[in-house]
This record gives sequence, C-alpha cells and structure tokens, in this order.
Amino acid sequence: MKTYEPKARDLPGLLVASESFSLERGGAARVGRLLARVVGDLGLDAQLLALGDREPIQDFGLPSLTAAGSRNVFAFRCWSGAVTRSHFIYNHVGIARAHCVLPTLRRPYAVWMLGYDVWTGRMRGDYGRKIEDADLLLSISAFTRRRAAELEPSAKRAKVCWLATEEDDVPATLGEFDRPPTVLILSRIDASEMRKGHVELIDCWPRVMAAIPEARLLIAGGGNGLDILRAKARASSAAGNIEFTDFLTQPQIEALWSQAHVFAMPSRQEGFGLVYIEAMRHGVPVIASLHDAGQEINLHGVTGYNVDLEREADLEHHIVTLLANRALSRQFGENGRDYWREHFCFSAFRRRIEPILAEFLNI
Repeated sequence: MKTYEPKARDLPGLLVASESFSLERGGAARVGRLLARVVGDLGLDAQLLALGDREPIQDFGLPSLTAAGSRNVFAFRCWSGAVTRSHFIYNHVGIARAHCVLPTLRRPYAVWMLGYDVWTGRMRGDYGRKIEDADLLLSISAFTRRRAAELEPSAKRAKVCWLATEEDDVPATLGEFDRPPTVLILSRIDASEMRKGHVELIDCWPRVMAAIPEARLLIAGGGNGLDILRAKARASSAAGNIEFTDFLTQPQIEALWSQAHVFAMPSRQEGFGLVYIEAMRHGVPVIASLHDAGQEINLHGVTGYNVDLEREADLEHHIVTLLANRALSRQFGENGRDYWREHFCFSAFRRRIEPILAEFLNI
C-alpha cells in the first residue's frame, strides 16, 4: 500500500459534507466520521461541513462548519465552497442535491449510496440525476448497488466500499454467558417503517420461550415507533420476558453488549448494517435476514445466521439453536471477531478507501 506524504499546497482542496458528524446520529453520520478520520490521517487540505450538527465537529483536527439544520445555509456553503474547494464528497445522495450546478463553478464530486434511500422511487427524480452526474459513486454494499441500479442504471458503476467501526481494538469486556439467555436488538424504531425485525421478534417470542422458558428479548433504542412496540409486547403471552430501553448514550450501549448472547436484527431495509459489525466486534453472534444487505455482511453458519422471514419458524429456530448451544454461540462470536478484524475494523476501511480517494483527487 502506498504511503501518502502530501503537502497541502500540492493538493486539491476537499470539502467533506455530511448530514452529521455526531456519534449519536446513526449510520449516515458514521460514513461522514469515517471519511473525516481518513482525510485527517492523510493530511489532506480538507474542510468538513455538517447539515444538522449544532456545533462544528472538533474530533478530527480539520476545519469544520455547520449549517445548524438549515438546508438553505447548507446549500449556500456548498455553492460558496466551490470558489475555494476543488473536490467534494457527500455522505449520501440527499445532501448531494446541494452541489453547485453553475458551469463555471462545477466541481468534481463523489457521493455515497447508503441503501434504502436509493431503493425507492426518489431515484427516478433528483436522486437519480445526482447519481448519474457524480464523478465518483461509492456504495456501502454490493446489495445496495444492485438495488439502486434497478432504478438508475448508472449506479452500476459504483465502487463498493464496505464500512467499518471507528475502532481497531476489541472491547475490554466481552459477553458473559452466565446470565439469562438474552437476544438483543438495537436500532432506531420508526413508526412509518417497522422493517427492522422488531415485530417478527415479538411475534416469535412465545415460541422461543416454549423451548427456552427463561429466554429474554431486549429491545433497545428510541424512536416514534416505540409505543407501538410496547403495546404489541404487552399483548403477548411472552410479555414478562420482553424488555425495553429507550434512547441510550454510547457508554450505555457499550454496557448492553455484555448482556447479549445473540444480536438479532432480521431487517428488510439494511444497506449495510453497522450494528452487525458492532456485534461482531463484541463477540456476539448475529442473526440478520436474506432480504437486505445483512446477508452480505453476516456469514451464514460462520458468524451467525441469515433467516428467511417468509419461512414460518425460521427465525425462532435459529434463535433457539444459538441460545441452547452456548458452545456454538461462543464459536460464532469468536469467528465474528476474527472477521471484524479482517474486514470491518477502521484500518481495513482505510485500506479500502485510500486508493479510491487517491484516484478521485489525482494524488
């Protein structure tokens, strides 16, 4: 791998634009953070621009601006940035719509395709045009690229670049197997979607308990759909073994992992699934689904299982298998940590993205 020793005066001025750079803002923000860290490590002449953050980010040693939630301010900063910046990177297609289109100020730009946002009818409008016009397309998974290309054929040219955690080290504390057998799902809960697998987990929990009476389902994460799930759980015959936690801070999330014997998020809408690789980093076996990119990230029969939600009993069968066989769960967890070290730690992401950035920036 080439070692970059650039001098600022020799480099193009880069603007990295993200919905947010905050750890609390989910997967799209994680893409922005990973990019910012790599750009900072490489010593590039770069500036960060956030749409939603209230305060400029200070984490990466780079100059930072924020639009404080104003789309008009964000667009203005993108257009004015075209005067001083020669290249732009947007962390998803939605915010790339703010890129300057004046011919005299048109600058090369890269844009990430994150998943569900490019699988919908929006691709037939301005989303599709921004993908078609981009100088560099990046996709967080081959699954996302394939789904996007069904709606916008130019998406086929995207370079697949898997994401990663921001760490290279494993946690100090890994899961403890002397606790009640616990399945964790950790996700934002959106009432308008309900496609993450929460409903399916609650529905199958009485059948899981028929095999393992002490089995516990822990649903973690906030969102406007939380009350809907709470009501569903209260109506279940397994209500006493289904627990909820609301919005959590990062330290609280870290503590949750030590309670989990299995991480299950049998979703239908993951473009990648950062939480799957967090589970691997923590040595927790994963249950994903065959209906989205989870099947690309989670190795069936190695780091966990990918279930078919259209097959009755597939989900509870694999949950029971892992909860009942602690040795198998431990082995899958160890396999997951090894797979994370190889593909999903920060250093692995940097190795993937460096040559792509070098080609885009001509350095």
